[in-house]
Amino acid sequence: MYPVYCINLARRPDRWAHMEVSAKAAGISLIRVEAIDAETLDRTRESAAKAGPVLGAEIVIGDLACSLSHRKAWSMMLDAGHASAAFLEDDCVFADDIAEVFPPDWLPRSAQVVKIETVLRPTRMSKPHPAGVGNRSLARLRARHTGTAGYILRQSAAQLLVEKTETFLDPVDQIIFNPKSALFSQLAPQQLLPAPIIQGQLVERNQTVPWAESSIDASRLDVMPELRDLPKPRMLGSAFEPTEASLLLRRRLRRRLQRMFGLEKRPVPFG
Repeated sequence: MYPVYCINLARRPDRWAHMEVSAKAAGISLIRVEAIDAETLDRTRESAAKAGPVLGAEIVIGDLACSLSHRKAWSMMLDAGHASAAFLEDDCVFADDIAEVFPPDWLPRSAQVVKIETVLRPTRMSKPHPAGVGNRSLARLRARHTGTAGYILRQSAAQLLVEKTETFLDPVDQIIFNPKSALFSQLAPQQLLPAPIIQGQLVERNQTVPWAESSIDASRLDVMPELRDLPKPRMLGSAFEPTEASLLLRRRLRRRLQRMFGLEKRPVPFG
């Protein structure tokens, strides 16, 4: 079994207790990575104060601390000389057969990054191929599927990420799993289907579960509403507003091409 690094804040022992219980039940051994805390992070020293190329907005302090924590885990993997490793955040909920995902013998040589988490939002992927593990398949991600609660890296991918992230201008999940990132095509991330990991806040959203409460969402409140309200860019060279008929024709053509090439937009299931 390759190493499984789990990032955990010192002030969130409740989350570590949850992960220890879950990992023990699944027969998994975790390596704890003490997360960099946004409450003590010197932002002016760690990151340039300018908009990142992916989101076009300045990275918020919570996402910066999270990103630096992942980089710390990658460096630990490289220092230990591991050929591959899994990386988890401390709010994971596991599928019942999660243990079969961590032995490395199933991992295809072509897979540099494998996302083993879902955020249940629709995304585009290539046609799944039976190169996964057990009843799971693999598909190349072709659109954004953010979140870094669970993923696997080859040593070469970890090395590339460490080299290219001396300064974070965008959150780590955007850098790895957003096609607008300069590293997306080099990393060629793949998705395990169905995903065996999901964040606790997505599972327990209708219940009060203290360990599932996010430690960084509050730092996004001032930024994310602005990002959601940004107007969509118009098509290059368009000098007029498209008609309803032309929009309908465009959508039909796009859907037909997506079906033809196996790129239909659909959510990644959990289980």
